[in-house]
Amino acid sequence: MDSIVAKIWQGNLPPARHCGEHNQEIKQLEELMQLNLETLEEYLSGPAKKMFEKYHVCVEEYILSS
Repeated sequence: MDSIVAKIWQGNLPPARHCGEHNQEIKQLEELMQLNLETLEEYLSGPAKKMFEKYHVCVEEYILSS
């Protein structure tokens, strides 16, 4: 069985995602972020909503690549 460090080093385990799997505080923060995202998307319309969607995609790509 590979060690966690080896899996992270080889890119088989995203470190940020793995660290929060069993951390209740991280889970709560993720839920709050999702709720706030949904609320914000309800209030935005037109060009502002499209710009925010582009920003959100960039942030997700950045997180997944780091």
